Amino acid sequence: MSFFSREALRAIDHDAVEQYNIPSIVLMENAARNATEFILNSIDHELRENIVVLCGGGNNGGDGYAVSRHLTNSNCNVHIVQLTEPCSSDAVVNASICRAMGIPTSPWNKDICCEALVLIDAMFGTGIDRPVQGVYEDAINTCNLCSSPCISLDIPSGLDCNSGKPLGSCIEATLTISFVGMKQGFMNESAKKFLGDVLIADIGCPITLLEKYGNSPT
Repeated sequence: MSFFSREALRAIDHDAVEQYNIPSIVLMENAARNATEFILNSIDHELRENIVVLCGGGNNGGDGYAVSRHLTNSNCNVHIVQLTEPCSSDAVVNASICRAMGIPTSPWNKDICCEALVLIDAMFGTGIDRPVQGVYEDAINTCNLCSSPCISLDIPSGLDCNSGKPLGSCIEATLTISFVGMKQGFMNESAKKFLGDVLIADIGCPITLLEKYGNSPT
């Protein structure tokens, strides 16, 4: 099994787009479709009545919007909680589709999250390398206090991809759906508290890139 650093994952995304001409939004769509399948297979049917997806502004938030679409199409009742407005181009596209579909969307709201039967964490991806602050810190702490299962997309928000250490507040996920492969920080024993079970979701990158940038555990 290969493990990937933050820098390796950026290189994979860059090369998939620039060398292999795969649009970044296609990679996001592949990630979302495969993540949705894992989510549906991981939760009981009755839990689909109230799923809250917490979305940040970057590409991890974009994954959350895309997953929200697919869960809605699978007859789940989804409510999106926006921690901030989407800012990456692919996140903007998927958020606009969610609006057109009429998926309920609210700014940060503690009560909505606490009433959820399932929480999906799409706030921060592998790019974060600084302590979590502000509304994100409040959201993470709230999710950790809720009794509902929390599924993290790609990596638990607040976990450093390379070290596996929390950057202040960090989601304690019951399931992490990691895109591309295992993150380098997942090898850290202390990361297990935040990861829960880990599943790997393919995003459609050429296998040559995974072989080029992945590292075997030492």
